[in-house]
Amino acid sequence: LSNIVMFKSAINYRSHKSMGYRFRKARFKNIETIIYQILKVKSKCKILDVGGTSVYWHLLPPELIDRVSITILNLNIPKGSDVNSGGPQNIDLHFEVGDGRQLSHFDDNSFDLVHSNSVIEHVGLIKDMMSLANEVQRVGYMHYVQTPNIWFPIDPHYGVPFFHWLPWPVRAKILCAVSVGFKDRFSEYYDAVQFIEFVNLLDESAIKLLFPNSKILKERFLLLTKSLMVVGGAVDI
Repeated sequence: LSNIVMFKSAINYRSHKSMGYRFRKARFKNIETIIYQILKVKSKCKILDVGGTSVYWHLLPPELIDRVSITILNLNIPKGSDVNSGGPQNIDLHFEVGDGRQLSHFDDNSFDLVHSNSVIEHVGLIKDMMSLANEVQRVGYMHYVQTPNIWFPIDPHYGVPFFHWLPWPVRAKILCAVSVGFKDRFSEYYDAVQFIEFVNLLDESAIKLLFPNSKILKERFLLLTKSLMVVGGAVDI
């Protein structure tokens, strides 16, 4: 139990002392660079955050808060609300219900930046991932997409080294037998399989397939690639 509590604390993105927050803040420097580049030619940066939360945007430095307009798009979230409310004060922020795989209600290049953090691994298999990638690139002049690397020994969805490399039937049986990392034991095999199917991590080859014309940045920890970040458009970072 103590190990589970420690791991939850380490990935608590609301705590500025947690390892998860420090990694996220370091990655956010790339987003700041993109925004500053856009603001060289525009008075305000229009952002679409696919699958995001308002609290995430506390990472914005104070001088950028009144220079961005953010639309947060999620599935099954009532318009005008957010499951993780608590974004920065005085920020121009809106909420929309929608599916990142189908953004037909937005025209091409509707946004200066389309942002998606740890979402693409949850939309389905390669066909669904490709739909999301295509829409992100279509509706945004720039795009930034981050996802955990499958070859990093610890999957943040489990928190146990090497567990995500096991065949899915083995994982399902273990998940039904004991608590794994910070995941409580599943009482139903079906629920365990559904959770496994909800997480489909990518590697660099898959990212290159989805974003062939984009730049791939690598977040490293102990010389290993922890996560992959895709940046596309005219900004060089």
